[in-house]
Formats: sequence, structure tokens, C-alpha cells
Amino acid sequence: MSSKTDKDVLLDMGFEEIKMLFAHADDPIESFIVEENNNNTVSTSAANDNQMDESNNSSSVEAFSASDAVAKSLVCNVCKKVIKDAQAAEFHAVKTGHQDFSESTEAFKPLTEEEKKAKLEELKERLKEKRLMKQKEEQEYEKQKEKVRRRTGKELNEARERLEKEELKRIYEKKKREQIEEKKARARIKAQIEQDKKERAAK
Repeated sequence: MSSKTDKDVLLDMGFEEIKMLFAHADDPIESFIVEENNNNTVSTSAANDNQMDESNNSSSVEAFSASDAVAKSLVCNVCKKVIKDAQAAEFHAVKTGHQDFSESTEAFKPLTEEEKKAKLEELKERLKEKRLMKQKEEQEYEKQKEKVRRRTGKELNEARERLEKEELKRIYEKKKREQIEEKKARARIKAQIEQDKKERAAK
């Protein structure tokens, strides 16, 4: 099984495609495919121009002696990975923390067009899966938040009802005590009146 991460695969495909993929990681797949097709058209045109330039400059290249070593790539001295150019080396440094690079005469071997397309399709699917997973997580979060809101609302209603019942109970008990005290007061007054009558009769 390959140990390459998604970013490693993108690094092999070239820096511009890396920027494009991760710049549009949250875009819909449809717009991503349209932009990729446009980029492929531009890349094809640029490739044709490069072939013409290489043809025009072939005589000057042949003038160099085979013994004159020319740096064709960069190599990470930490993990020995062959890297396409300075931009790719910068990406590698950010991703891995490796900072020790040197020039290399080993030619960087890019992916073929077919391999690039296959990898792009694979990465698109992975990005789509990640977006779907994120969407599901957000939906689950909203569902749980709604449950908490409903439970909180129910608890608040129950607490309010409980307080109302307790308040009614306090009012009832207070009124009952007042009635008892009033009854006792009338009884005392009545007893006092009877006592006064008895005292007057005794005189």
C-alpha cells in the first residue's frame, strides 16, 4: 500500500495543481470540474508553446558538454525525496518541517497525463466524501442543538409550573392560617363578652 498522502500526490502533480485543488476544497464538485477543464486547456496550449521553445533551443542545449552537470531537480536531504522545483520544495517544507535541500542532477519524473487524470478523479472523490461527511456532521450538530433547545424549553415550562404551584400552595396556606386566627379572635371576643355579662349579673 502506498504511503503517500493526498498532498504528496498533489506535489507530484505540480505546484499549480496543488494550489488549485486546495483553493477549491470547499467548492461544489461541478464548478471544480469546469475549472479543471479550463485549466487543462490552458495547460495544453502552454505545453505546445514549450515544445516549440524547446525545439528552437535544441541546438544551444546540444552545445553543452555532457560533463557539465545541470541541476534538474531538488532533493530533501532529510528524507531524500526528489522534488520538482523551489515552489514544490517550499510546499514540502511546510508539510514536513524539513528545511535542508540541495540541487540534484536526477531528473524529476512527473506523472503521465493519464496518471494525473486518474489521481485528480481520485482526489475529487475524496474531497467530495469529506464535504459530505462535514455536511452530515453539521446536520447532526443541528439535530442535537434542537434536542437541547426542546429539552431546555420543556424544563423551563416544568420549572415555571412548579413555581406557580408552590406559590398557589403558599397563598392557600396563608389564607388558611388567617382564617384560623380570625376564628380564634372571634372566639376570644365572644368569651370576653360572656365574661362581662356574668360579672355584671353578679353585681
